[in-house]
Amino acid sequence: MPIDFTALVPYNIGLKKKILYHFYVFFMGGSKSYRFHGRFQKWIRSFLFSKIIRDCGKNPYIEREVDFDRFITVGNNFRVGERTTIGRSFIGNNVTIGTGVYIIDGEYNSRGDPNNRITDNQRMPLKPIIIEDYVLIYTNAIILKGVKIGKGAIVGAGAIVTKDVPEYSIVAGNPAKVISKRELVSIDPYYWRKKNFI
Repeated sequence: MPIDFTALVPYNIGLKKKILYHFYVFFMGGSKSYRFHGRFQKWIRSFLFSKIIRDCGKNPYIEREVDFDRFITVGNNFRVGERTTIGRSFIGNNVTIGTGVYIIDGEYNSRGDPNNRITDNQRMPLKPIIIEDYVLIYTNAIILKGVKIGKGAIVGAGAIVTKDVPEYSIVAGNPAKVISKRELVSIDPYYWRKKNFI
């Protein structure tokens, strides 16, 4: 996916997107029910998400209590689980993010006077995260700023990713380290459905 770094440049959000964001917050909690109203709220959240962010592909699927930066770029078939926070980032096609994941694009300078509270003056420059196609990020993982996760990589549950992840690698731990490589049968997201396994 080509990366448009102009997405880092602040732009006028506009009244329309601000209003849409307030609607999104209203539906953010939603219902865990799989009855009509639960599915309808998921559709509303996904629709509003696609209209609020900088650029969005087809078929986003947004679960409950997902918070996100409006300057993100997302590819097709994006899936994200509950209680996830997404900072400024470039996300490719067919990416799945689990529950409780934090994707953090910034930090504060901790070298100031320890007797003073941390203020916005100590905020470090933002560095976007790049997540390439077919990446799978499991529950409660933390992705720190400036990290690039290569195509087809898997980030294990609870991993804290501080460095770039090579393509088709499986990383886990704190800090995250490569523990294996993926042996792919197919990177077609509908492979298992075609095989009638689900």
